[in-house]
Amino acid sequence: MLLEHDPEKWKPVFPRDKREAFARRSCSNKELERDDDPKKSRHALVHAEWDRDVPIASTQEFFRSLKWAPYRRWVEIGEGTHMELLEKNRLHAFDAISQFVAEDPARGVSTHKKPAGSA
Repeated sequence: MLLEHDPEKWKPVFPRDKREAFARRSCSNKELERDDDPKKSRHALVHAEWDRDVPIASTQEFFRSLKWAPYRRWVEIGEGTHMELLEKNRLHAFDAISQFVAEDPARGVSTHKKPAGSA
């Protein structure tokens, strides 16, 4: 199989200007996306102790701004940075997220099952 390259149809995968790519990142564009019915929205905020990209003051401010949300949770993961999901304590973040998703906020009941061998 021979693949042909047509330079006229070629488009770069990444933008040339890195500022453009950074501006599109959800944690840096300062715009909140809300669904159509905020009274049904659930929000989980997972933050890491050593996160320099999103300081604790910004996290607190954002969490306070969610006062219209009927069900919200803030989880702080120790010894982690902005890349927590790739670091040693990532399982704490994954567990917190899966617990949040499994909960029924109306009943306050979790259907989350802990993995075998966990405390």
